[in-house]
Amino acid sequence: MIDERRHIQAPLVYLLPWAELCFEVLLVVGFALKVFNLYNAGESLVLLSADGLAITFFLMAFTSGKGLQFNSVQKPTFGDRLTIILRRIIYLGISASIAGISLHFLRKVQAVWFLIGGLALLILALGAGAALNREHPERLRYLRGSMIRGILFLVIAGIYAVS
Repeated sequence: MIDERRHIQAPLVYLLPWAELCFEVLLVVGFALKVFNLYNAGESLVLLSADGLAITFFLMAFTSGKGLQFNSVQKPTFGDRLTIILRRIIYLGISASIAGISLHFLRKVQAVWFLIGGLALLILALGAGAALNREHPERLRYLRGSMIRGILFLVIAGIYAVS
């Protein structure tokens, strides 16, 4: 069962970073088109790429990632399992906050709740990850990519929520 699960996750682990990069480039192009009024579909491109990023980060939450390696003799500790859960919570918070920003563009009432929920998840998970793993550099290395993305989207969503 474990081998089948890894076989299914293998394409996602390699394709999701590329999908993230493509959607980020499309997001920047869409913002540029919208700001400079070069093309009328700039807002549509922003919405599509933001939704694609939200889906990408949602799927990233359920991949195993790279990092924490356990040998067959030593069982993972509670801290190791908590680190894996925190990584998933960070990616789910990023996904919810991006979905909130996307819904705000569509003038939906639920946008505020998605944004608040995503920001709350990000703040709690980033704080817990930094506090619980400061003495374990291998766990912090495992969380490094998700924490950098989480802090970046926390700042972006926070600025967006204030304005």
